[in-house]
Amino acid sequence: MKMQAVVAVGVFLCIAGVSVNYLFIIIVIIIISIIIIIIIIIIIIIIITCYISYIRYWCYLLTKPLHSHPKQCYNMLKSIDDADRNCWATKIITLLYKYGFRFIWIGQDAGDVNAFIRILNI
Repeated sequence: MKMQAVVAVGVFLCIAGVSVNYLFIIIVIIIISIIIIIIIIIIIIIIITCYISYIRYWCYLLTKPLHSHPKQCYNMLKSIDDADRNCWATKIITLLYKYGFRFIWIGQDAGDVNAFIRILNI
């Protein structure tokens, strides 16, 4: 199907008086454009996957007991953010606020983590 479309475009351009060299250049430009679009889509998917893993780890930290070392480190990062300094917690806040989950940050409870991640994936 795609090859037929390329052939049809080629026949049209040849009839219109476009030489074969120009036809080759046009086809190369179309192929490069498609490759660039695919690369952009892959980069977006990777970024979204990273964001989801950040949020998933944050939800994991919320479930830890207060005396655990990861929870203590998280509380320290949270206090650093409260002092208006950028850290990992700032990125989590930005993500949650950006996608409308401010109430989850304020409450420090994501509830059902799997359901929350599914909602966030949409």
